[in-house]
Amino acid sequence: MKINGSVSTGVFNLELSLEDYWDNEGDLDVGSVSAELATENDGDDTFDGGINDKLWINISNVYPGYEAWIKFNIHNNGTIPAIVIASINCSGCPNWDTMKEWFKVEVYLEGIEDRSG
Repeated sequence: MKINGSVSTGVFNLELSLEDYWDNEGDLDVGSVSAELATENDGDDTFDGGINDKLWINISNVYPGYEAWIKFNIHNNGTIPAIVIASINCSGCPNWDTMKEWFKVEVYLEGIEDRSG
């Protein structure tokens, strides 16, 4: 008897697109926010070469009451379902463990069907 077969686990391939970013500064011009997509091959995804799989956000000179918004899309080009996890950390912040209580990240998902049950 001879049996031939193949196994495929699917492809994990997320792509981000940046729509806009802004803050509540108005004319104050103290704090600032910027955002850009990483387009280099970072080696973490062999299926898309790392294209647009990271969104770098820079927020500086913040103060109590400062707010910033970043609007972006996540498109699943693969065949495996993905879970969105938002996190915030600070490179170069000497007191990040103390400071992080002042930061809040909110993620709003638009047009997503709730499949939780």
